[in-house]
Amino acid sequence: ATAINITADLFDQANKYRVADRIYDALDNVASGLVRFDNNNLYVSNPGTGLADEGVQRAIDAAAATGDIVNIEMGTYPTGANASAKEVTLAPGASPGCVTLAGDMVLTAGDALAIEINGTTPCTQYDQFIVNGTVTLGGANLALTLGMFTPTSGNQFTIIDGTSPVSGQFAQGSSITVAGTVFSIDYAAGDGFDVVLTACGAGTVHNMNTGENFCNIQDAIDDAGSGNIINVDAGTYNENIIVTKPLTLNGANSGISCSAGRGAESIINGIAGSGSAAVAIESDGVTI
Repeated sequence: ATAINITADLFDQANKYRVADRIYDALDNVASGLVRFDNNNLYVSNPGTGLADEGVQRAIDAAAATGDIVNIEMGTYPTGANASAKEVTLAPGASPGCVTLAGDMVLTAGDALAIEINGTTPCTQYDQFIVNGTVTLGGANLALTLGMFTPTSGNQFTIIDGTSPVSGQFAQGSSITVAGTVFSIDYAAGDGFDVVLTACGAGTVHNMNTGENFCNIQDAIDDAGSGNIINVDAGTYNENIIVTKPLTLNGANSGISCSAGRGAESIINGIAGSGSAAVAIESDGVTI
């Protein structure tokens, strides 16, 4: 099938999803050629809005080997999104929106998931994928944007609502910083199957060697290199930590005598009922 590019043409409809509704191509039928009308952007509109329904998987399959953006209108789709054979960006909504997939989401290191956060309400203020199959992240990039919104410390955002354990992580691992705000990334949050971002301002745990900031002590430890210095702000940390490499862990009052005027402390409470020690040291060369 022949592909054509009409990007330079003018349309009487500004909404790109409605333009896609008027085109019958490879996104509607795999035997057809691909019609491009917006450079490297492909558009999958909500089922039922056009004469034929574009498909999420058909869009991925029709995309170039690398560099295309698959824009998915808010709605419910009868397939999954397996991008393991391409390097694409999946972008839900025309602005923040929720996309429900009936099948698996499979991403790899060359892919990206574009998530927009403009507030704390899913679907209307931040993007969310609801996946009724398995989720494999495979080191994909989390392309997170905040718009004009500045999250408050403690705000949480369920960007993937899953139904089974998430496999793999984003390229950013357990923490991402956007526009000065640090988010922890929990891949087993909610009912254990969700990916949730939690904001913690400018970060409360700081790697003094790399300049990176984190929301949790363990995330900072896991990311640190041998011999790094980690400073922990005053506050209560409800987590168990395991130190498996030489490093220095400084609390908020490091270097201040107990008899001197100490301020608020850095407190590790541990996880109640976990059966594990709040702090476990499994390496030589650790200073606390």
